[in-house]
Amino acid sequence: MVSPNHRVTTVVRDIRRENGAIVTLTLMDPDGWPLPPFTPGAHIDVHLPNGAVRQYSLCGDPVDQARYSIAVQREADGRGGSVLMHDGVRVGDTLLVSLPRNHFALAAPGHRHVLIGGGVGLTPLMSMVAELRRRKDPFELHACLKSRSDMPFRGWLEPLERDGLARLYATRDADGSRLDIAALVRGLPDDVHLYCCGPARMIDAVLAASVGRPEDTVH
Repeated sequence: MVSPNHRVTTVVRDIRRENGAIVTLTLMDPDGWPLPPFTPGAHIDVHLPNGAVRQYSLCGDPVDQARYSIAVQREADGRGGSVLMHDGVRVGDTLLVSLPRNHFALAAPGHRHVLIGGGVGLTPLMSMVAELRRRKDPFELHACLKSRSDMPFRGWLEPLERDGLARLYATRDADGSRLDIAALVRGLPDDVHLYCCGPARMIDAVLAASVGRPEDTVH
């Protein structure tokens, strides 16, 4: 049995800037071996060079065992981990990570799914969308952004929007809109599974709107 404290050695193979605050890092095995598998919604602990440990959702496709993708939002007023990831980690650096764990799993196949995410909170939903498309389960994504000009994950969000699978809400744009969470949740049948990841206010709004829904459909 593998210890839950087992650490996996990875190498940073790519760093991509998503917008003014978020970067996506691609981590791979130093020798190109497959990484331990993960399920949609999973996360890993990243052991930073200064000894700190931070959790990041895996935002890649779970069938791709060659790489882990994580997105990091710079928090200037945070505890320092995100600043170190932005300023101190470079392509070629080694990072130790935990085995993937999942406390935000997808429901079993055969359901309709509604996903709500805000900013960097979209990251666990990215792996979910990949799996839902493979399953051919019906789903819709509601992505809350500050502005279209500075939105993260553009290459992922815009194709979903064009295909009618995602709605984007740019709250600070002159012609933008804000997601009415209460109205959205109120209109969902009880057998629809609802997922949310984002700022605390967003999660609180989803929980408040979900009062009375079957508990196992709210994630």
